[in-house]
Amino acid sequence: MRAFVIAVFAFLYLPIALVVLFSFNAGHHASEFTGFSVQWYGKALANPFLVEALKNSLFIATTSALLAALCGTAAALGLARVGVRTRAVFDALLGAAIVVPGVVIGISTLVALVQLFTVVNPFLASIWPDDQPPRLALGYGSIIAAHGLFSMALVTMIVGTRLGSLDRNLVEASSDLYATPLTTFRSIVLPQIMPAVVAGFLLAFTFS
Repeated sequence: MRAFVIAVFAFLYLPIALVVLFSFNAGHHASEFTGFSVQWYGKALANPFLVEALKNSLFIATTSALLAALCGTAAALGLARVGVRTRAVFDALLGAAIVVPGVVIGISTLVALVQLFTVVNPFLASIWPDDQPPRLALGYGSIIAAHGLFSMALVTMIVGTRLGSLDRNLVEASSDLYATPLTTFRSIVLPQIMPAVVAGFLLAFTFS
């Protein structure tokens, strides 16, 4: 059994290790390792287009992961208070958001945003007092919203699973001691779900 597990992990991570190793290859071909060098990293960092793309990627990933962590945690806390049937419906929707391919989600989100803008922009133009109303358009905001909406499902499931194993006796004891709901959440619930929130944030960052 141990040999099988080792073989599975080797199958999954050995290609990644080879890619990392050959990124330090001094030669021009990936088929032969001729020596250790960091010249390719230097050329990549000297390319302004790659640096700008890296900055954009890190900004979008960090912002969307924070948005997903906040909204996903709030959604998990809300779902913990609903009935079993309602929870089952939302669990199915969250599962569908994860199972559906990312390309399908991306295209559908793009179409939805474009349709939304075609409705909202004329409405803003009709009620705005001057001739220069704000205009919604595709950009950083739409990308962050799309990534955050997809990643929120991951965070909700992770935090919801942790809430399901939460020791309710501590919450009830806090209420018996006349602690306010905010104090109970800050002192009892949040410390116990924080590892799940951090895990959800990191997973959302990776997916973005």
